[in-house]
Amino acid sequence: MNIKHLLPAAFALAILAGAFTAGAAGNGLQLGLQGKSVGTQKPAVVLPQETLEELKAKLPATYEETEKLIGAAKPVGGAVVPMPKGKYVMWTHDLDHAMQGRFANGFFIGKDSDCKRAWGVYGRELFVGFYDGKLFTGKYSGGSWKAEGLFGAVQTQGKYVTYPPLYQLQ
Repeated sequence: MNIKHLLPAAFALAILAGAFTAGAAGNGLQLGLQGKSVGTQKPAVVLPQETLEELKAKLPATYEETEKLIGAAKPVGGAVVPMPKGKYVMWTHDLDHAMQGRFANGFFIGKDSDCKRAWGVYGRELFVGFYDGKLFTGKYSGGSWKAEGLFGAVQTQGKYVTYPPLYQLQ
């Protein structure tokens, strides 16, 4: 077996091991692993056009710009409060690709097992972004995702898990 196919699986397992360790330290932290299974059929990803256009309008042009938006504080009541940032790990159903990253404020960034960067926006169980400079769209729900244009593929699907960063576990 080619080692290139083992690296994404090892990468995802290492990240998940860290998530489970963080979960054990978090006094009952739930990681949301109860996702629905993804079927073997591969229908086209159908996204609501209005929502898709709203998300595209918010899409930052660069990874660095998106990273700043993730770290931005939001006004809550009369104060400006830094928003907690979540982390995610996602992988394809065939384990050829895995990605880890951060998300907050409706924006996300990530790097995959081939060291390619992704960034974009999410909301209403939809996401739009750039992967290695190319536009992709998709949807997510209950631990599963499906996308067009992600990882350089016409269509791909898989699973994801989100968890808080370690500093929030106290």
